Amino acid sequence: MTVFPQAQNTEQTPATFNGALAAVVFDVLQSADNLQLFVVDAELAGVDNLVKVDHVTPVVVREWFGQWLPQSVGGFDFFEDFHVVPRKFEFGNVLSSQSEPFAVFHASRRLTREWTSFINNAGAGVSISGLPSLPDDMLPFENHALTLEISTIGDPFVDTTLDFVFETGTAQVPITLERVILWWLRPEQEYIELLGFLTDIVQAKSGKEKRASLRKNPRQVLQHHYLIDSAERPVWENKLFDYQARQLGLPVWFDNSALTSAAAVSDLVIAVDDTANRDYRVGGNAVILTDDGTFDVLVIDSFTATTITSTAPLLNGYPAGTEVFPMLTCYVQEKVAGQRWAKNLSRIDLALRPSDNDNELGDLTGWTQYNGKPVVDSGMVMRSNAVREQFETKHVTVDSVVGILEQTTPWDGQRRRQPLILRAAGRAAVWQLRQLAHGLRGRQVTFWLPRDSADMVVNSQLLNLGSAMTIDTIGYAQFLRERQPKKFIRLTKTDGTEKFREITNSVLAGDGLTETLTVTPVWDETIDVVDIAQVTFIEQVRLDTDRVRLEFGLDPFVVYLQAPIKTVLE
Repeated sequence: MTVFPQAQNTEQTPATFNGALAAVVFDVLQSADNLQLFVVDAELAGVDNLVKVDHVTPVVVREWFGQWLPQSVGGFDFFEDFHVVPRKFEFGNVLSSQSEPFAVFHASRRLTREWTSFINNAGAGVSISGLPSLPDDMLPFENHALTLEISTIGDPFVDTTLDFVFETGTAQVPITLERVILWWLRPEQEYIELLGFLTDIVQAKSGKEKRASLRKNPRQVLQHHYLIDSAERPVWENKLFDYQARQLGLPVWFDNSALTSAAAVSDLVIAVDDTANRDYRVGGNAVILTDDGTFDVLVIDSFTATTITSTAPLLNGYPAGTEVFPMLTCYVQEKVAGQRWAKNLSRIDLALRPSDNDNELGDLTGWTQYNGKPVVDSGMVMRSNAVREQFETKHVTVDSVVGILEQTTPWDGQRRRQPLILRAAGRAAVWQLRQLAHGLRGRQVTFWLPRDSADMVVNSQLLNLGSAMTIDTIGYAQFLRERQPKKFIRLTKTDGTEKFREITNSVLAGDGLTETLTVTPVWDETIDVVDIAQVTFIEQVRLDTDRVRLEFGLDPFVVYLQAPIKTVLE
């Protein structure tokens, strides 16, 4: 039997009751709906004549199941009434069977009163275990400890009340939930993940920008392709028929782990091979899933490198090797494309958008840093024989139609546009690439991008503590003159060491064959020409789209990031 907390007693001397001094023990009541303090004469037969006083010593408010005590049928009075605790049930998304303890308490101090009936407005899939045979005469201070049971079968949306009818009135307890089905059909590869950011850009006449991200986290879309045979088709088509406008539970297929030991019914902790570089979130969901569709959805209470702790016990047992995935609740696109073949095969193309957007993975610390910005060059690839690029300068044209044409530019540099394609292989590298995609926040955050070919040839030794670098002439002193984006360089040695420098001055030699560049900071060692593998410009760029595409290839641990970029003049 659950013990219901009692109101505390405190002695008040002197205190008034109906205008007269009283020196008896008083009961102190406090209500969440009306935070007032009252005193009640303990010798009275009833409690209708409550007298408010201003000098009653406050008492510590007690809670039960994290809720305020009163769920009063008749008003603010605690005693002589029935109470249902907690006062409401908010289950959110329901993907597996759930249970919630609660109690019905009769707070009468003298009388036996009747619990007349219970009305379940929530329909099938919502039931109470431990319910007494109604009507039930409840003794003073009698308490029924009950359990509310929620199953996955029933109405998709429940937003109603559970009505407890008592002799003194009816307590209506709100209950809300949304049943979510698990879309456990494994898709064909490749997977597509789209990240949608939203950036507000204000550009000055000079070409410099101010950028503000308008979303805390990006919108996420997962595109999957499914091949199903004729026997499977009715099952999945019927599920989609009812749930295309509702939420589906979707395993994050490319973030899979595996059980390292068997998991038994009622286990709270499961052992997995690894949780690193996967999108597990405390408070989020995970799913243990077998090929035949047997599954348990977990709410993650905590996790370590090799364990996941759930807030509720498992309903099924699983052998070692069973796959475990992070799980998202998603909405399906408005129009679902598909194909049917004559040989009992169908294809469904789903684009699913997670509903919570709690997916901020951004972290740029794993990349080489220069001037507080990441240098992104690892894994740059070409997926075709040529890469299109574009050079842009702002023009101001004066044309009087009949006179001389004049053209100038307010910009002090030139912008270059091209596609950026990065490739990552292996789970750690893929995770770092996903963190980069989130950390750049679409068009907001700038980064350094080295050119993909040698831009200058050094023709003499670089001296320790010196600032000069002599190169074969490329017209730097004549045309570039230390202007963005052609004022920062990366020198790569044959041993792979990288040195980043800013060009502060340039001079053309008298014979026109060489140029001497002044760089900062000074060289920290003497470098022979033969030890220099390459010198390239590095440009400060940003993504030129708020929609970033990640393609998970036929190998699940190979991912391509593809997005256009443009140079910034800052």
